[in-house]
Amino acid sequence: MDVIAYRLPGAQEKWIFRAERSDGSLSAPGANDFAISPFADIEGMALYSLVEPFPSIPADVLKRNLKTYDFKELSRPEYFSYIEEIKRNLEGSPGKKVVASRRLKVEIPIDADKAFRDLCTAYPDAFVFFISTREFGSWIGASPELLLKSDGARLSSVALAGTRLVSPQQTPWDTKNKLEQAIVTAHIEEAFRNAGLSPQVGSPTTLQAGKIEHIKTDISASVSPDLNLAELLRDLAPTPALAGHPRTLALELIQRHEGPRALYGGFLGPVSHRDFNFYVALRCAFLTPTEAALFAGGGITAQSAPEAEWEETNNKFQTLLSILSP
Repeated sequence: MDVIAYRLPGAQEKWIFRAERSDGSLSAPGANDFAISPFADIEGMALYSLVEPFPSIPADVLKRNLKTYDFKELSRPEYFSYIEEIKRNLEGSPGKKVVASRRLKVEIPIDADKAFRDLCTAYPDAFVFFISTREFGSWIGASPELLLKSDGARLSSVALAGTRLVSPQQTPWDTKNKLEQAIVTAHIEEAFRNAGLSPQVGSPTTLQAGKIEHIKTDISASVSPDLNLAELLRDLAPTPALAGHPRTLALELIQRHEGPRALYGGFLGPVSHRDFNFYVALRCAFLTPTEAALFAGGGITAQSAPEAEWEETNNKFQTLLSILSP
């Protein structure tokens, strides 16, 4: 039994559905569909029809949809070595970055329905999701990052990068974080232009997500009647905020050190006709009935310090650890 639950940012409604794999496509989705795309693999994207509302997430769904992934859990020395190799590859290239991620495996009993509802309460401005399918297994998350949305007339995206702990001093962002964010903004602008769109770019602001904050820039454009959505998404995702820049180098290093990311860093969200809300699968975890594999990453540049990056991922893990831990 496939189950999909989600709550859009700022919304009161929480939607829980029994789902069925759809034979449709992004060019002709149904009236109530949900898209799920793995990291760096839009060809692996699946559409699900949301066919039956549930009052709660069934208690046995994690057992029903067991799936095995070979996720690597890097030790501290292994992670530091990974960061140093990235820095060697980026030396002398201030406009390049690679997003390195870690997994943290914790053995805890999982109550999926309670975890989903607690995440909705704790993070009202995040896209909160739970998906459990035979194809992807079970995942939960609270993402602060919009990839792309449309109301049929206008497309919107967000460049979100740079990370630091929330501080009452509100000091200016440092050069490393501002550079990370500028790279993401430029990538999204280019993807929009390649799709024949005329992007409008807002001014950078600071977005708080729990105990950490990021630099955020809004980007939007009027929808073109001949827009090829699949091509735009292929060009857009993964953005430099999830993979790096240039993408080919970043994906090569990620695959060598991390192995498959599965849904982490991919995107998902509801879609119907030309309306959709696609969010990046961040602050998320892969679930079994007795274990959670949490994911967190950070943008690495030639100026990055391994110790600081380790602490950044530890801070990001807290989004879910604070909810899943008994």
